[in-house]
Amino acid sequence: MKLNIGVIDLGINNLFSINNAIKYLGHNSNISSDNKLLEKSECLILPGIGSFGYASHILKKNKLDEMIKRYSKSGKTLIGICLGFQLLFNQSEEFGFYKGLSIFDGEVKKLDNLKKNANIPNVGWRKTFIYNNNKIQYFDNFYYVHSFFAEPKEKKEILMESKFENKTFCSAIKKNNIYGCQFHPEKSGEAGINLLDKFIKNEI
Repeated sequence: MKLNIGVIDLGINNLFSINNAIKYLGHNSNISSDNKLLEKSECLILPGIGSFGYASHILKKNKLDEMIKRYSKSGKTLIGICLGFQLLFNQSEEFGFYKGLSIFDGEVKKLDNLKKNANIPNVGWRKTFIYNNNKIQYFDNFYYVHSFFAEPKEKKEILMESKFENKTFCSAIKKNNIYGCQFHPEKSGEAGINLLDKFIKNEI
């Protein structure tokens, strides 16, 4: 079924890849910062690159934060990717202290306490484990670019985990109709596209 998918434009996103991925899956991609248009979408994606604080400021300034919170309660699928995933949590310690959307309980923290000479940010393909009923179902490789990670309070909401150096972290989360992933499914080849398709259809 062809869906009208809203992609939130914060003015700091690189939206080319996610736009292409949506169209590849046979859906309409509507890139916008207009609250009313986005809220009518059958699925909503919050992508993002850059700093948590600035993105949070843009969301609040344009009242996109209020719209996203309403949308999360609508029953329609909401997906956060990379920075968009982190923004779904209560707060972040990235270059200060900033409040997020509080759709998931948890904090965004810096990747630290790593092995000596670890190279930050975490950039590249990483083996990622997918869980079902707290058991590893299978794993695949996805593409990451980040220096901070989300730490959910509710461990049962963790959908996927990965490892950077000696640090295991949450790489995807799910609660009802809401998904978030730290990696970029739209840049992760066939595995990423297939996973994005499952997110959109709320099939995982």
